[in-house]
Amino acid sequence: MTAITVRLLGTVDITQADKGSSETLPRQPKRLAVLAYLATAMPRGFHRRDKLVALFWPEAGQDQARHSLSQALHILRTELGSAAVKNRGDGDVAIDNSSVTIDVVEFEHAVAIDDFERALELYRGDFLDGLFVNDAPEFERWMEDRRTWLKEKAAGAAWALAQQHIAAGRLVDAERTAQQALLLVSTDESQVRRFLSALANAGDRAAAVKFYENFAERLEDEYDIEPAPETVECAESLRSGTHRTEPRVAPESTPSADTISAQATRSRPASGNGAEKRTLLHWRYFMVATAALAVLVVGVATRSGEEAPRRLALLPLQNLSPDPENAFFAAGLHEEILTQLTGIAGIELLGRTSVSRYAGTDKTFTQIAEELRADVIAEGSVQFENARIRITIQLIDPSSGTHMWAERYDRDLFDLFAIQTEVATRIAEALRGTLTPNEVADVARPTQDLEAYTAYLRGHYHSRRFWSVEHAREAAESYSRAVELDPEFEEAWARLVWVRAWLGTQLAVPHQLDSARIALQHLEELSPNSLETLRARGVYLYRTGRYDEGLREFERLREALPRDADVLFNLAPLLRAVGRWEDATSTFVEALRLDPVNPGLVFEVGAIHRMMRRLDEARSYLELAISLDPSIARPWHTLAGVYLWEGDTEEARAVLDSAALHVDPEELRFQRANVELFERRLENALEILLAAPDQGAGWNAMAVTEFAQLAGRDHLSREYADTLRRAAESRLDTRGETNAVTEMWFARANVYSGNHDEAIRHAEQAIELARHALLRSQVQGDVAEIYVVTGRHDEAVSLIGQLLSRPGDAFSVALLRLHPIWDPLRDRPDFQALLERYQN
Repeated sequence: MTAITVRLLGTVDITQADKGSSETLPRQPKRLAVLAYLATAMPRGFHRRDKLVALFWPEAGQDQARHSLSQALHILRTELGSAAVKNRGDGDVAIDNSSVTIDVVEFEHAVAIDDFERALELYRGDFLDGLFVNDAPEFERWMEDRRTWLKEKAAGAAWALAQQHIAAGRLVDAERTAQQALLLVSTDESQVRRFLSALANAGDRAAAVKFYENFAERLEDEYDIEPAPETVECAESLRSGTHRTEPRVAPESTPSADTISAQATRSRPASGNGAEKRTLLHWRYFMVATAALAVLVVGVATRSGEEAPRRLALLPLQNLSPDPENAFFAAGLHEEILTQLTGIAGIELLGRTSVSRYAGTDKTFTQIAEELRADVIAEGSVQFENARIRITIQLIDPSSGTHMWAERYDRDLFDLFAIQTEVATRIAEALRGTLTPNEVADVARPTQDLEAYTAYLRGHYHSRRFWSVEHAREAAESYSRAVELDPEFEEAWARLVWVRAWLGTQLAVPHQLDSARIALQHLEELSPNSLETLRARGVYLYRTGRYDEGLREFERLREALPRDADVLFNLAPLLRAVGRWEDATSTFVEALRLDPVNPGLVFEVGAIHRMMRRLDEARSYLELAISLDPSIARPWHTLAGVYLWEGDTEEARAVLDSAALHVDPEELRFQRANVELFERRLENALEILLAAPDQGAGWNAMAVTEFAQLAGRDHLSREYADTLRRAAESRLDTRGETNAVTEMWFARANVYSGNHDEAIRHAEQAIELARHALLRSQVQGDVAEIYVVTGRHDEAVSLIGQLLSRPGDAFSVALLRLHPIWDPLRDRPDFQALLERYQN
């Protein structure tokens, strides 16, 4: 196969190994643009011909535009070889990366693997430098976005390489590379300050001062502006010799292009036309969006006439203990100090998850404060060795960089309680003055047994990692050890309830719920009305489906702790469970104000906006959740679902293609099948489900029974109905009692086996058992489908009308129009009237 190299960075060059450089394509802007788009647009791979037509020939008639695209593709095949451009059916086209080497793709890969020298070798200049394409404004916008994004990536690589040179003692190379970064992006002063600090720390303060002076001259010459006050202050401290090492860098960490560049994440840039860019996300704007969201929720939640409390970000304590096994001390103490500060008036404590994102960060205090909208930053470290503990802590005003208070404690481990109580008290006093007697009592020691307290801290370390079942089990074991050593340790009993209840519902293991109930009984005997008891009881009641009772506990808790992000985060799902949708939405948003860069919480806010049918808001929050952590599948899955709710299958497909770069594709399988189903490619949809590793799993079997029946494969549908029935029976045996999900599986199994009366009986029983408002809407949507399959069309239309009239997760008007299961209703005037009534 002919080797072809395409260079799009700097001077365009297209070279074949046996023919030399092409002279044709670089002189044909439109065709070169088509090549560049096919080769570099995200998601990589096949692109729809109709999108290419709309992107490059928006003003031409459909036939003329398609003819122009065919001509362009013919020229590409002529110039690059017939194998270089490949088709998939009649609708999709792609560049074959096995026969074509693209410098942009190589550059992005080099940055991704931190090969910064190779990345800078490849970056020979701006993307498609000097190219202009007539009558293609969307492509021009896309090209400009790509050009800017790639330049910022190159600048980030240069800064990262400069830091590597400093670490290796190559200071001359470091200065040269930093100057290269400034030539690319000359206004990123946070990187300049970081570089100045690194040079000074390496012992070349004079070079740092000189670099600053050259930078200041550049700003004046190019933009007629002066450096920011923070940069001037940094330079002055270098000149005077008073410079403090900054930023804070985690021990033994190596800066990457993504942590040093202006980019928010490793995620790829947007591509395509305007809609495509909206779906695949402008990643470099997302940290700005985070700050904007923080401003929004702060503004929403602050009541007029109230004096706003001071927002405190207590950053994770750095672990300086030589034994890595002692890392739990730093994590546990951080958790405890946060807990002790929560109930103090006049302080608005930023949520645990948000501040935890800044562990080992290289961001300055000013940057952290801007992202979290924090008024005060607290940071410190913990060192534990040979029964001695050293804790350092400082309180900083990020607007001025001044220390409000700082202290170091060198004590025996037995003084641990007194240290953390004093830390919490001193922070509170520094922020708002003298504490009340009740507030002083709240920071008292929770146990007299140091070994029990150590086990309790170890439990904290594991409990903050609940996404891992193994960590949850470790937490339960640690909390159990704590209450074994001190049976009156109230806080440990409370945490044990949380963990056991979580394990019981997550794993569907009844004995864990029994253990949670027993732990709660011990706690109630110790202190029936304490805040810890209220919280633990509320968690247990929620996990066991007693939503009204759990809600009462958390409403009492909210009265006592109105600014506790965790309380609000637990309260909102309870409000949703009882059908108080507006209250749930506002409570989720209020929690987000206190925990603004918690990706799980941002996801929940986006998800509930979808349930409220506020799809624009849902998209914004879900995209933000993805930008905060692209490795979590649920926001990708739900964002694709938002586009399906709007009837936009192409955008849903694009989201899933982007998601596949970051998460396990298996977690997106069902949504991919839905896209195929709604585009009426029924066999494709079915094959996606049949390729699942665990085909016999209940949820997959339930989908296969339906998809197979819609595809006319009745025998396969009945076969999987039997599989689904066995899964339901196994679920019933494991749990020991039926519930809404189990009944719905039985209903689905029966309807596709032809047992319609049994199906209706189980379906209506599922509705009775669905006490959670969200689950009820999902079950009712399934029941409406069963009514259609069994020929009960009047009941189906009536139920559809009810579901469209209120929030929930069943379906939208667009889904009712797309999904083939509703085809039997299409000629009914009452069904069409519902679609028209709830269209908007």
